[in-house]
Amino acid sequence: MIKLIKLSIFLCVMGICCVLAGCSKAQKRQIVDEQGNKIISFYTMQLKTDFSDFINGMISEFEQNNPKVKIKWIDQPADGFETKLMSMYSVGESPDVINLNTGMMLNLHDRNLLLNLNDYLTTKQRSMFVKSMIDEACTFNGNTAGLPWYISPAVTMINTEVFKKAGLDPTHAPMTLDELMDYCRIIREKTGLFGVMLPLAENGVFRTMILNEGIPLTNPEKTQAIFANERSAEVLRKYKNAYDKEWIPRESVTGKHRRAIDMFKNGKAAMLVNGPQFLRTIKTEAPDIYTSCSIGFTAPRLPNYTYGTETQAVCISAKTAHPKEALAFALWLCAPKNQLQFSHLVPVFPSTTEALADPYFADKGTTPEQMAIYIGAQEVAKGVPNVPTLPLDGKLCRAIDDMVRQVFLRNVPPEKALEQAQERWNRILASHKQKETGK
Repeated sequence: MIKLIKLSIFLCVMGICCVLAGCSKAQKRQIVDEQGNKIISFYTMQLKTDFSDFINGMISEFEQNNPKVKIKWIDQPADGFETKLMSMYSVGESPDVINLNTGMMLNLHDRNLLLNLNDYLTTKQRSMFVKSMIDEACTFNGNTAGLPWYISPAVTMINTEVFKKAGLDPTHAPMTLDELMDYCRIIREKTGLFGVMLPLAENGVFRTMILNEGIPLTNPEKTQAIFANERSAEVLRKYKNAYDKEWIPRESVTGKHRRAIDMFKNGKAAMLVNGPQFLRTIKTEAPDIYTSCSIGFTAPRLPNYTYGTETQAVCISAKTAHPKEALAFALWLCAPKNQLQFSHLVPVFPSTTEALADPYFADKGTTPEQMAIYIGAQEVAKGVPNVPTLPLDGKLCRAIDDMVRQVFLRNVPPEKALEQAQERWNRILASHKQKETGK
């Protein structure tokens, strides 16, 4: 009897294992269809609503030129995008070609989930891109993890009416941190409005504030944080002084970038530092503000007249069954003619030198969008990634955000807060190095 019970239990366990194995196998996505066509899945972030015709057009043309390849497009909302993607990897359904921002790309690269394109790209293919965009924004530890697809530099949008009331020149955006703080003081004193709302404790943005002053975050090897110094403390003090004197709003520490957009379009802030694509939101929701807009370069700018830019990339899963076909499609997405067409649909910028040289980007124009396109293109040409690509970026960002809150909300001295943040960074970087080397 006992033997029969044990046998029954064994058979049940084996049955469950077989079912689970069957489920796992069933979850493996199809890589070849019934006609023998190779299936390439393409995973994007919140593009289908506004750009369905454009992307489907690119897919259709690619399939016509590659008759044995079929593209399956999957579009996901930005919220939960990375979580959904990781769950797809965990069940063996990772897409072949993936649209990622720099932070997500680095996270997947660190887990060895992306194909190293060094083994596939020719010198000619690599040289078509703006050098800093592929060499700095998409390359980690010598491995090319993706191709830069489109770029979103920030510009300074100026409410000319508020500037005039404050006695400021609306054609001149502030260029340095001191000038930005001075503008905020004057605007507050003369109009009662805020100069700008910068979300200082969102996604580690204060790293950019430090970099803008020419202060490195890490050593050249990116193994040790070195930003806790008097120069960084002075940057924190300047922003804290503006916060205490209410030259910048309280939401600068508690709010997100959407709040900055709302304050500008509602006429409560004189400037908005953000991507040109948000001009369309302002044009639709606040046409009076839009018509009074002037556009300037990013404030404050980086040293040597270079500009921080955000990059969206197309990457290839290390699990793909069709690496050559996936790369061919990724390169097609980045083709100069397709990038140029995308830029005409929305104020984003190409990553290829050929598309960026198009006369479309050389026309200063008269509308805010045209001015933003002209200035944004110059920033891309002289652009560098907003922040250096570092492992475990999310944890590093949280350490910086906590540092800002300590200084602004709890009055912790900047020097102490910087030391604490630097110590956290070094623990995070050391743990990554230990995991990477196995020591």
